[in-house]
Amino acid sequence: PLQTLTAKIIRIDQVNADVKIVHFLLPAGKRPSFSAGQYLELLIDADTSASFSIGNAPRPDRTLELHIRANPDSRSYPKLAPRLREDELIKMRLPMGDVTLHSLKDADRILLLAGSTGFSQIKSLLEALLQSGDARPIHLYWGGRLFADLYLHDWAAQMAVQYANLHYVPVISDQADWQGRKGFVHKAVLEDVQDFAGWKVVGGGSPGMVYAALDDFVAAGMQAEQLVSDVFAYAPR
Repeated sequence: PLQTLTAKIIRIDQVNADVKIVHFLLPAGKRPSFSAGQYLELLIDADTSASFSIGNAPRPDRTLELHIRANPDSRSYPKLAPRLREDELIKMRLPMGDVTLHSLKDADRILLLAGSTGFSQIKSLLEALLQSGDARPIHLYWGGRLFADLYLHDWAAQMAVQYANLHYVPVISDQADWQGRKGFVHKAVLEDVQDFAGWKVVGGGSPGMVYAALDDFVAAGMQAEQLVSDVFAYAPR
């Protein structure tokens, strides 16, 4: 069931020029429950709300993190921005979304596809998979225009060192001096995966990115239902 509660901002990490990781402490007493991969709604004022993926798997200490990109052109961000400060109390409604570990139960191999702050949902699922000791091959592809857009690159690279079944591929589209994989993130997947049998794909990112991946993966032989994403619910085409 959906819960509405008031959470307190306990820390804010500015992780690149326009993304903050905002850490919240949930109130004691009523233990809110969410699953890795779900999102919540911040209730900013009486008529403004904004949805954000929860950026971590459930934790025993009642904290959660949201990865919030500054977007002055959005309706909600200019109202939210002045409230992003330590000790601020913000109402939230959770949990929402049905992309969870349950979506991956039948997969032999897991592909986590992230664009920019779409990584927050992917990180939550990845933490839950790794913490549970899931031994299936997990392939994480994270794309950004610039290397700075991969604001937790070091964390992802460290996880791939620590867990032998995790393969991490950063992909950058617009940075001339980048030495690694270049171009659109889902095109990098197509260079590496010739056969989608047994795969389940989670798409975390903009509708444009997710639908481009869906169309190109289906053209390469994937079944449409092998890709799950919140995008299909909030931006159906």
